[in-house]
Amino acid sequence: MTLGYDNPPVVARLAAELGCPGVPVEVADLCTLKDRRIAALDRAGLPVPRFSVATTADAALAALDRIGLPAVVKPSDRTGSLGVAKLDDRGTARAPVERALALSPTGRVVVEEYLTGTEHTVAGFAVEGRLRVTGFADREYGEKERFFPHFFEGGDTLPSVLDEAQRAGWCARSSRASTRSGCAPPSSTPTSCAPPTGGCTCWRSPAG
Repeated sequence: MTLGYDNPPVVARLAAELGCPGVPVEVADLCTLKDRRIAALDRAGLPVPRFSVATTADAALAALDRIGLPAVVKPSDRTGSLGVAKLDDRGTARAPVERALALSPTGRVVVEEYLTGTEHTVAGFAVEGRLRVTGFADREYGEKERFFPHFFEGGDTLPSVLDEAQRAGWCARSSRASTRSGCAPPSSTPTSCAPPTGGCTCWRSPAG
């Protein structure tokens, strides 16, 4: 599952500086910076892919050896899937890792276990820390690896292939993730991944 929100950290900081209503800066950072959000989910006891944070290519490759193939490398502080790449060969992994590091303003990348399964979007907004669900859709990833090693997202489709009970379960999981991790922005689009081994949780901003 990923949880995003519609105000990047720069907007949150501007709102705070100008005294305008907005998302708290710490929440904006937590929902946008990939290393912080996956660590927050992990600390909250929620299921996440195996992951590691690295600041050098050698450290990232060592993490890849521990996590195993296939995996994904992501710049910690970029959105729009910029620099995100699938790693399925140890011998060719250094180039995408170095590119992800170069694209990160802070020089940090996250190496994650690659999961397969269906993915679903839970749209909603948070009020007093509680997620209010407004919609549910399936992620359209029929050509996900069309531009390998990068990912192609085709959008969302309705109605969902999940039945009512399954949708309710994922909505409840999204709400728990929002509450336990401290990431409860005013508007959210959590995306749940349902691999064969069970649901997993990993958040992002809507553009990331």
